[in-house]
Amino acid sequence: LRGESRVGDNIRLQGLRLVGANGREISQARAGETVYVDLYWAADAPVAADYTAFVHLLGAAFNPASGGPVWAGHDGPPAGGAYPTSWWDGRTVVRDRHPLVLPDDIPPGEYSLEVGMYAADGKRLPTAGVGAEPDQGRITAPGLTIVP
Repeated sequence: LRGESRVGDNIRLQGLRLVGANGREISQARAGETVYVDLYWAADAPVAADYTAFVHLLGAAFNPASGGPVWAGHDGPPAGGAYPTSWWDGRTVVRDRHPLVLPDDIPPGEYSLEVGMYAADGKRLPTAGVGAEPDQGRITAPGLTIVP
């Protein structure tokens, strides 16, 4: 992502990075591998509630297992629950790692990411800025090339 993306009233997605099992940044992966998406969050002011972050890998092909374009995904509290959003004070950048297990039947091709947060009721927070799709409550970003 180049530029600023916003989630909710005062949360910023400052960047993201795709990392392989070896800890290095990647742009390609193969079926069956696990890749990690590091999200870098910051808050402009204290956050009143605890939110869950999500990362989904989207492809052009229909995935029968998900009933749509989602081929891998992970939802969870930021930093694996070690640093919930209600603790964010507006002074810290939080690295939030999400594993994506690529299915064995994922077709080769280009995939994008969708990222965001949702409240305890499951409702996605509004998004704005670079890559934002406010009507979907998500930020989209380039993802991976799946190679044979």
